[in-house]
Amino acid sequence: MHSVVTRTVGGSNPPAPAFMKYKVNDIVLVKSIAGPNVHVKLIKRIEKHQRWDAVLINEEDIKALRKAGVPYPKKDTKEVWVFDEEIIKKEDKKRKVR
Repeated sequence: MHSVVTRTVGGSNPPAPAFMKYKVNDIVLVKSIAGPNVHVKLIKRIEKHQRWDAVLINEEDIKALRKAGVPYPKKDTKEVWVFDEEIIKKEDKKRKVR
């Protein structure tokens, strides 16, 4: 069997799946099921489940999750799962300051 690469009009490749836009150590904004948007750092890709192991990076985000009713532990555990459809966008590592 041969694989066929399809091209759109104009010669460009079709868009890559959403999860391929992101790499390990990227910081992304995620829409949580509880409501608030939170920032996480992507740690490891789990292809089987189409998700990422990630770590919350802002204490304010953890407080927002608790306020939204998430029973988030007060220990050092900041690990979360992030599914591909929950990622809103990649955050710039260098914030623009005016």
